[in-house]
Amino acid sequence: MNENPSPPSPCVTAADRRAPYSSDQRRAIDPAAHAWVTASAGTGKTHVLTGRVLRLMLAGTPPDRILCLTYTRAAAAEMTNRLLATLARWARLDEAALDVALAGLLDRPPAADERQRARALFLEVLDLPEGLHIHTLHAFCQSLLSRFPLEAGLAPHFKVMEEGEAAELFGDALARITARAARERPLEDAFARLAGDFDDQRIHELLHALLKDRGKLLDGLEEYGGIEGCAAAVRRHLGLSPRKVGENARARLLEAFFSPPDFDKERLSLLVETGARAGKREGSQFAAGLREFLPAPRGDLVAAFTRYRKIFLTDKESEPRKFRSKALKEDPEFAGAFMEEAERVKEASRQLCLLNAAEVTEALLRIGGPLVMEYERLKRDRGALDFDDLIARAIALLSDEARALWVLYKLDAGIDHVLIDEAQDSNPDQWALIRKLTTEYFAGHGRREDGHGTVFAVGDIKQSIFRFQGAEPDSFLTARDDFEQCAKDAGHDFHKIPLDTSFRSGEAVLRLVDAVFSCGEAQDWLKLEGRTLHHKAHRSGVPGLVELWPLEKVPVEKQADEAADDDIPEAWRPAEVHTGRSDPESRLAVRIAERIRRMLDEGERLESEGRAIRPGDIMVLVRRRSRFVDRLLRALREARIPVAGRDRLVVDEHLAVKDLLAAMRFALLPEDDLNLAILLKSPLIGLDEETLIALAAGREPSRETLWSRLVAAAQKKEDGIEGLAHARLAGWLERADFVPPYEFLADILFREGGLRRLAERLGEEVTDPIEELLDLAVTYERTQAPGLQGFLAWLEHHRLEVKRDLEAGRDEVRIMTIHGAKGLEAPIVFLPDTAQVPQEQRGRLIYWMENTRPTNRPSPCSHLPVAAPRSKADIHEPLDRYETKRLAAEEAEYWRLLYVALTRARDRLYIAGWETKRNAKAQTWYKRIAAAFDELEPVEEIPLDGGQMIRRHRCGEMAATAGTDSLPQAVAPSPVALPDWIDRPPPEEKTSRRPIAPSHLEEEGERDGAPPISPAADDAERRYLRGRLLHELLEHLPDLPPEERRNACRRHLENPAFALTESEIAAWTDEVTGILDDPQFAPLFGPASRAEVPVSGRVAGAMVVGRIDRLAILDDRILIVDYKTQRPPPERVEDVPAGYLRQMACYRRLLADRWPDRRIEAALLWTAAPRLMALPAERLE
Repeated sequence: MNENPSPPSPCVTAADRRAPYSSDQRRAIDPAAHAWVTASAGTGKTHVLTGRVLRLMLAGTPPDRILCLTYTRAAAAEMTNRLLATLARWARLDEAALDVALAGLLDRPPAADERQRARALFLEVLDLPEGLHIHTLHAFCQSLLSRFPLEAGLAPHFKVMEEGEAAELFGDALARITARAARERPLEDAFARLAGDFDDQRIHELLHALLKDRGKLLDGLEEYGGIEGCAAAVRRHLGLSPRKVGENARARLLEAFFSPPDFDKERLSLLVETGARAGKREGSQFAAGLREFLPAPRGDLVAAFTRYRKIFLTDKESEPRKFRSKALKEDPEFAGAFMEEAERVKEASRQLCLLNAAEVTEALLRIGGPLVMEYERLKRDRGALDFDDLIARAIALLSDEARALWVLYKLDAGIDHVLIDEAQDSNPDQWALIRKLTTEYFAGHGRREDGHGTVFAVGDIKQSIFRFQGAEPDSFLTARDDFEQCAKDAGHDFHKIPLDTSFRSGEAVLRLVDAVFSCGEAQDWLKLEGRTLHHKAHRSGVPGLVELWPLEKVPVEKQADEAADDDIPEAWRPAEVHTGRSDPESRLAVRIAERIRRMLDEGERLESEGRAIRPGDIMVLVRRRSRFVDRLLRALREARIPVAGRDRLVVDEHLAVKDLLAAMRFALLPEDDLNLAILLKSPLIGLDEETLIALAAGREPSRETLWSRLVAAAQKKEDGIEGLAHARLAGWLERADFVPPYEFLADILFREGGLRRLAERLGEEVTDPIEELLDLAVTYERTQAPGLQGFLAWLEHHRLEVKRDLEAGRDEVRIMTIHGAKGLEAPIVFLPDTAQVPQEQRGRLIYWMENTRPTNRPSPCSHLPVAAPRSKADIHEPLDRYETKRLAAEEAEYWRLLYVALTRARDRLYIAGWETKRNAKAQTWYKRIAAAFDELEPVEEIPLDGGQMIRRHRCGEMAATAGTDSLPQAVAPSPVALPDWIDRPPPEEKTSRRPIAPSHLEEEGERDGAPPISPAADDAERRYLRGRLLHELLEHLPDLPPEERRNACRRHLENPAFALTESEIAAWTDEVTGILDDPQFAPLFGPASRAEVPVSGRVAGAMVVGRIDRLAILDDRILIVDYKTQRPPPERVEDVPAGYLRQMACYRRLLADRWPDRRIEAALLWTAAPRLMALPAERLE
């Protein structure tokens, strides 16, 4: 931020001459009015933001009184760089050029004071202690809390935890609560209740979701008087009366269900007889199943009701089943009796589901309440905050009446204008904070003499795609209306400004976007408020195209397996193995790779740039990181297309990494049979199914482990696969206790060929996650004691998702998620993931319900959590209202995500997809885009094999593909006379060597003479410490008055870090002060001497870089002295090690070149004697 960017040459450019702002943009950058800008994709919102900041500064606002809030650190950095570049340019422009630049911003000629201020702003910004106030909202809250920690109730030294630290702390808190469950029966029962309905992963997700919304939870617990009151409120909201809850509530409900008068045997008999008479298989099975219940069931009523429910209701929708038999459908008496009983079953099922939701929620509260309190305690003990705390604490600080006035007064003196970027991604809490910051702006004209502060927000609900991070697009509209009313009440101007002219995408892309969202549903998806979506292309006439490729379809015989896979949770899906190109995803990946390869090989031109297409022009966007990404990476690499890899990589989700971690776990615990079985089947070992079954079968696991079986089998077949596997595994066991993690992994991957085997089985894409795992091992070893067990534990508590910066200008194809590509663009975009729909159960964790009773709060409390049922069939009124709302919000974001994806393309957009049985009937992006193509004109249809076709819409004249047919005929060049040196070999190039340090020569000398001290020797560390400390003292003490040197020397040596004994301190102090107090050494430490003098130069053709301990520049000579702490010192020059002589000879030669007219003398000061030993010149030649 404080770097001075290189400004362009000070002249008028084309950018200065053209009008840089449209009329709507000029209204937005007006510094005197509040502005709320709705900026469609590519309409230049960052340009408008920087323009408004520049206008504010030119109008006299000090740069440090402008606060810009952005959504990401990257956006903050980009805006800062743009502003600094502009200000640096203004500082260097000549008068005429500066007038042109300022006129483009002001829409009028600049005044003299504006011209003068423009030139001064760059230095003014550089002089700011904290730079420009351009931050993310979280970073601003952190700085606010750091400024007022005591007022916020925080430790002044508080720290903000990273995600990995917060996850580790959450794990610690959960472990403590789990341990308490062994001593506290209510907690134990709560865990048991959750375990009865959910697996470990689901329980962890529920508790983490509760922790994420802990503010709501704590408010609810406070309002309802604790867990019991909150649980009672939940039951009341679900419509469960007190008599329907409590112990044995489920049994009582089922007993009433299977008892008269509701349980009507006559009705059941009618249904049985009619079903049996129907004579069809359907009717017979119905009658047989129902006949079981003619005598009312006893015993396990829960199991009985489950069977009874399946007779009347469907499994997935919990709706009355439909009969295919004509005799049953057309019998009115049967139909009426069946519907009556089905509705009774449905109501009982609803009551049971609500009762189950209430019980699960109460269990969740009994765990979640203490968990949140424990988490807060652990944070408090560590003086730490997580990211969610930053905004909550800042709001609390500004809401406390006792302190808020003081804080706001201090802030009001420092913030005159607030600008909010990407405002559509804010949530109500963040808007509440912004309202607190800007309250005084609307307090009236008497607040400050220089006018009122302003609020500026720019965003686009069409691009709100971060709901999973808490963004609520409706709050953007609510905040707009609130600020507009505040401005109206205060008599301020408030501009609502739409920006629809895209400076990014061409006409073809924008026409498709408008057509896709021309349907009526788009009003709700994009919150258009009655407007018709219409984009204007600034780059009108620039050639471009959009193509719709036919769907890749699943063969009929594989559709059942495909549908089954879609219903399997991610963790339980079969591992993805490199199996060829038969599936639709692989076929599409190959088709994309071939199309890109053809673009590059045939030299297709990018008309907007006037050049051939390069790999860096291409971006592939996917909705989520699925197995298709791996297949596309493989296809691109096989086609030898440069590709940047994944934008985000979850390291431990890749199968190759899981195999390597299994190898480390085996080395620590070979008795873990399941882990060993996984490892044996992996490419690292390679046992087949039959061999593994033969090893594992027939054992008693309590007596014989799989490892012991393998050892026994290896002894019988040393040359067989069992012997080879045992040898490899035994080698890992031997190294486990002595080898750090990186070396352990590197041996497996490189020395033993594990990387090659993994790549052969899983594809070349294994290299990316394996490289990241090795980087993690290096990172761990830098900060922790290296060990396999510690490394595995460290991985469990740290976020293993690696985000790669794909924004850099590397010439590679980029594969990114649409979320990751937000704010980016590319000339050519492939959108292959258009036929998939989100799974409904994703994100269904907790419903937060509205309050149903009067409250003293100014607004209704919505702090009642209910654990969401996992199955859609278990969601009934009133929960279905919240589920419907959730699904509507997810659907709207699904379509907004498409808007973001389409608008990343500048010139070309290629749309494709693959079809599965599950999405065949769903309303997908692909179907909506196909319908939009019907509205475009003209549309070309390009036939393909198999009766399929590509549909293409283009705008502008596109050049023909620069293939061999379209290349102009080459003109034969005239012969050119070659220079005479062309046949001569080039001269030998001088070898570039690393500079030599004289200390290295000293080490050689020690080998020639006295042996060097081994670092492994017992007293080696003390000897090196003594030498280092004596050198430091002889460097610094001569600058002190003689009477202060002894005390200063002792103070330095008494530093606890050196751990010196009293005898060592006294002896070393005497040694140093004895040298400094000795008159014979006075010339060495006089005013004409210098300590630690760096020297460099060439000696005998080699570059030498060194440092002289003491250099005295006397009237008649130059004296070089090097300290030697060796004990005992040699008595004669002949006994000095040769390395010392070479060292001093180098110094003497370097100084002789500097002072050719003076005598250069060299000497060694033996500190232990002490004695200055002059070195004769002849010994140094």
